[in-house]
Amino acid sequence: MPGTRRMGRNDRARCGRVILVGAFVLAALAGCGGSGGDEPPTPTIPVPTATPPATAVPRIDLGAVVFAADIDAATGGPAVPATTLGRATPTIHAFVQTGALPAGTTIRADWSINGVGVPTLMQEITVGSERPAGWIEVHLTLSDGQPWPSGTLGVTITVDGTATVSGSVLLSGF
Repeated sequence: MPGTRRMGRNDRARCGRVILVGAFVLAALAGCGGSGGDEPPTPTIPVPTATPPATAVPRIDLGAVVFAADIDAATGGPAVPATTLGRATPTIHAFVQTGALPAGTTIRADWSINGVGVPTLMQEITVGSERPAGWIEVHLTLSDGQPWPSGTLGVTITVDGTATVSGSVLLSGF
């Protein structure tokens, strides 16, 4: 054929490379879900959601544990604070001063005798309505007329599982 030129070895190699590169481009575009003429995918940006502010947990302040044989009717606190009580004391009161407590606050008292916990003496109270600052009182009462054992009576008072205070009183004599 006049005017037609035959493809030489270099021409065939170049043509093969062009076809090979074209195949790769088509395969890449097909893998992206587009054909080169499509618009690039729009990135999805997560829309921030409003996070409600955390409810502030009121700080619970507890004073030291104070023991007494009686309650002061005027203050609701200890009538006569004691570090030692007689083994025949009918009721042993443990007091702790607190700030105001909201309704639903849980107060727990865990008792021990001579450093050994007594799970059967555990007490738990839930405050029914908002309570102003003042004294919390927990107590143990002799029920069978037998004296308390000699040694140390201890209590750990926990308020809402976060604030804890411990104290002890010596039980001796009668």
